[in-house]
Amino acid sequence: MNTKLNAMGKTKNFPGIMVLQEQPLNVLNDIALRYTEEGEHVRVSTRTGRIIPIPITQQQETIDYKAAPHLYNDQPKDTSKADAQKITYKAALKTFEMDIMEKMGIKED
Repeated sequence: MNTKLNAMGKTKNFPGIMVLQEQPLNVLNDIALRYTEEGEHVRVSTRTGRIIPIPITQQQETIDYKAAPHLYNDQPKDTSKADAQKITYKAALKTFEMDIMEKMGIKED
C-alpha cells in the first residue's frame, strides 16, 4: 500500500531490479484551530475532536525566515541595520537613456 515499483539498474543486457519505493500518504483531515485551557494554539480534528500536533519544522518557520531568527548569529561582514535602512534611491522622471546622457554630459540636438 502506498508504494510504487521502480526498475533500477536497467541496461541492454540486464533487466534491472524491481524496488518498492514508498509514496507519501495523501490523506487530508478537516481541522479547526482552537485554544486549549492553557491558552495554547492547537489544531483539532473536526471529525474526532483530537488534537493534531503541529510538526516541529512548521513551528519554526516564519514568513521571512525558514529557521527561527534567534538561531542566526551576526557576522562581521554583515550589513548593519542602519546601512540597510538608509534610503539611497532618488526618483527622477526620465528614461534610462536620458539619465546616462545627463551623467556623461551629452547634449541632445
